[in-house]
Amino acid sequence: MYKFKIEESFKKGWELTKKHWATLVAAFLITIAISFAIGLVSTLFMAAFQSAPEIGTGIYFFMQLISIIVSLWTGYNLYKMMINMVDGAEVKALDVLHYSKDTANKLLKYIGGSLLLALVVIVGLICFIIPGIYFSVRFMFVPMLIIDKNMGIMDSFKKSSEMTKDEIWHLIGFAFISFGIIIVGLIALLIGVIPAAILVSLTNVVVYRKLESHVHAKVA
Repeated sequence: MYKFKIEESFKKGWELTKKHWATLVAAFLITIAISFAIGLVSTLFMAAFQSAPEIGTGIYFFMQLISIIVSLWTGYNLYKMMINMVDGAEVKALDVLHYSKDTANKLLKYIGGSLLLALVVIVGLICFIIPGIYFSVRFMFVPMLIIDKNMGIMDSFKKSSEMTKDEIWHLIGFAFISFGIIIVGLIALLIGVIPAAILVSLTNVVVYRKLESHVHAKVA
């Protein structure tokens, strides 16, 4: 028997989407505004140092590095916001800019875990595709475990594997339905992709919490 039901998960995801869509859209717009501001500053520096292109280029690449770090930081916070939404905690759009003393350490683990996951999936895809699909599903909750539980990278891989045990085909079905929802959103004059992405993301967290709670209860 499966540990979660796809239909019920999307129903819960839809309820959360209706409740929090304005907050998530606002948070998303904040991240876009920051990225735009960094890009604008980069362009201005390039223009200001036209007579010294090596300096302008150096500043440009430095600003691009800052942009990547900020994108990872806000992406981490968006994940955390959605986890809080699923748990019923109060959230604000400005939470996307949250920073605390241990944020840097958590962010490094999040980046490391995400990169290792990407590497595992890529190697799996090279090995006749099917292993890549298998690994992507088996370890799909690694980033959320690092964010939610502050777990170490290898511990998060171990727990994600435990959470998804005997659920592979069910989760693949969930992934295909999620992909279909995104495609429908794209077809809807692109505008629909925003609520579609919010729905899929929140439902993904709903499934994560269901499986994580099941494993936790089993251990307890």
